[in-house]
Amino acid sequence: MRVVLDLNIILDVLLARKQFLESAEVLILAEEGQLDAVLPLHAVSTIYYFCRKEMSDAAARTQLAKLLEIVEVQSIDSNGLKVAIASPIADFEDAIVAETAVAAHADFIITRNTRDYSHSVVSAITPQDFIARYFPISQ
Repeated sequence: MRVVLDLNIILDVLLARKQFLESAEVLILAEEGQLDAVLPLHAVSTIYYFCRKEMSDAAARTQLAKLLEIVEVQSIDSNGLKVAIASPIADFEDAIVAETAVAAHADFIITRNTRDYSHSVVSAITPQDFIARYFPISQ
């Protein structure tokens, strides 16, 4: 399965937001090779920006290097950006994520804000719902 990770999922993990542990579970699944996780190219600099506010430059760069061992980075071209600009998705950054999901041939966008992607061609799912549906714990 191939998924695009919204920025909030990555920031939950790198900034140790304990109330969103399911985000870490998704990244662990990617690290274990149980799913292919894709990160939009534009998110990399934003992730650095937020990490750098919480840690040193060296630590932020180390976090990015580790992340890039787990996820693939996908860019979109000017045509994809034009589609995002014209998208009915209200937030431009979310429209870029949605177009990245199309370009990456993703099955889902994993995000805590599924309503933001109601007009996306690729369906959005929360980390909790994704794990419950596709990786339930065997009892």
